[in-house]
Amino acid sequence: MIYAAWLVWSLPIVSVPFVVALGAISGRIRNWFAVVVTALTAVIGFYLALTFSSTSSENSILLIPPFGIRLQIEVDGLSALLSAFISFLSFLIVLYSVGYMKGEKGQTRYYSLILLFIGSMLGLVMAGNLVQLYFFWEMVGICSAFLIAFYSDKPEARRAGLKAFVVTRFGDVALLLAVLVVLTTLGTTDIGSLTLAIGNHTINTNTTELIGVLVLVGAMGKSAGPPTRVAA
Repeated sequence: MIYAAWLVWSLPIVSVPFVVALGAISGRIRNWFAVVVTALTAVIGFYLALTFSSTSSENSILLIPPFGIRLQIEVDGLSALLSAFISFLSFLIVLYSVGYMKGEKGQTRYYSLILLFIGSMLGLVMAGNLVQLYFFWEMVGICSAFLIAFYSDKPEARRAGLKAFVVTRFGDVALLLAVLVVLTTLGTTDIGSLTLAIGNHTINTNTTELIGVLVLVGAMGKSAGPPTRVAA
């Protein structure tokens, strides 16, 4: 099951270079390759949701020695359910795109961005530490802005993409501050450690409330909720 948790977000991301390569060979193959990738991702997502039965979360860490990178995932009932929901909707969107985007220019760029977007959303859901969560959070915002501005020959599309990028930066700053507060307070960005510390009241109430408010502002900024809806 833990292998599925790694695959559900990494599969769309590692498929991006193949989309680029296939796009140079055949547009039809490229499009249906993207459909197959998202279909497999949805199957993995549903497998996670159906097989996860633990009352607690499950953790897995992968170290990449040459770069000293530490990747961590944390799976619980909510993340498993969200992975199924996100991956299934993503599959439907990509399947619909095959017909909707027919004849449009820049489809290799479109399918590359949307697979990276899907992988980033799922990576955010599965993140086991706040640094990883923030990285995927930023990737979602960047991909979203580029997709909004996909028709770059249209001034209104470029303006909309730029507006989305700028507005969501407010939420990103708030989330980054939350990560820094957690790191300063606990000396770690591990989500499990944070949850445990809050449950055991290791962190004082004021700090807990500050972290909660910053995360809320971050989510509001990302989803164009108030007050950023007014600014947009």
